[in-house]
Amino acid sequence: MEIQPQTEKIDRLRTLRRIAKYSSIVREHLVPTVRAYKLAMKEGARTGTEIWHRIAEDWWLSLIFFFDFCFYQGRGDWLSSDYENATIKALTELLGDPSQKLISVNQLKRDGWLEPKNWDSPINPLRIALNKKYRWDPDERPPNIKGHIRKGFMTDTGKPRDREMVAAVIRFVSGLELDNHSIVKHAIRLLINRQINRLAENIDSIRGVGEKITSLFIRNIVTFYSPISEDSLARSELKWIFPLDTWVNKLTKRLHFEGIDQFERRDNILAFCLENNISPIALNEGLWYVGANSFDILLDILMHEGVPNLD
Repeated sequence: MEIQPQTEKIDRLRTLRRIAKYSSIVREHLVPTVRAYKLAMKEGARTGTEIWHRIAEDWWLSLIFFFDFCFYQGRGDWLSSDYENATIKALTELLGDPSQKLISVNQLKRDGWLEPKNWDSPINPLRIALNKKYRWDPDERPPNIKGHIRKGFMTDTGKPRDREMVAAVIRFVSGLELDNHSIVKHAIRLLINRQINRLAENIDSIRGVGEKITSLFIRNIVTFYSPISEDSLARSELKWIFPLDTWVNKLTKRLHFEGIDQFERRDNILAFCLENNISPIALNEGLWYVGANSFDILLDILMHEGVPNLD
């Protein structure tokens, strides 16, 4: 029997609303595992408000918050997590204790070591630090990220493009004097001033970041700091709070959203959200969670509800 268009729309609407509800799991259980969040708690912040305020005000925590997303590009999360951890160790070793870190960054900038033309110099201290391997303890890996590692093994800071990206991010934050070098504070300020396109352009201009990480970062700033509401964004601006990844792309195709590519399908699903009062951010988080955790979700359904028509 052929499914009628109206029936298909109702089924799709019901499915998307269910998927959007999974965003609460992302916010309540996965977000507290990010490194910046845990470090803020170690420094004495207790409530969610205190934690997010500290991350925004502290340029180093803000930097780590950005790293918590920009390393996750087209490979296993466990490998990206290891690269990020090694990078943080490298920068901590190079820049010194908390009171010294920003001074050290400014010195690197004055000496020209943050300039792209000096990156390949064999005596560039940032490049030397990022080319080392660092000892790793599996207890430091976020609990939601799984992988097989040995306690105490050595890992590097990623591929050459990862190191170049780190250098570009450091160079970018070194120029944020107006925002006390905090990339989070920079994002909040521009969003409050309704300059989301300018913010996206700034972040996307960082070497190695790209549109996916840019929109992931902006989405999370909007989620946790609320400098601007989803409802106030123009339709053309919604793409900056709806990052595209493998899972989002697969599920939009599976739900029969038409389009010649993932970008056109994204525009169509965003239009569907607007027509049916679905939060684009909640849906985006839910799509990622359902895709990445589909095995566990299915097993939970089978264990608690059984299989229709088979029991």
